[in-house]
Amino acid sequence: MPPITKLWNVLALGGSFPTCTGVGIRTRSVRHGYDLTITQADGSASRYALDTRTQTVLPQ
Repeated sequence: MPPITKLWNVLALGGSFPTCTGVGIRTRSVRHGYDLTITQADGSASRYALDTRTQTVLPQ
């Protein structure tokens, strides 16, 4: 099974999003998935909405 499919399955069953020590990753559980904020070493940040119903990732 591809890693992204494994991730969607874990998230859909209420599991948590994996963490990484190399980059600042913050997740917040929302009604149908997660809000994800990734902060790079230079301070720039990207925000995404992960919908576990439709298995989509949308930039915010």
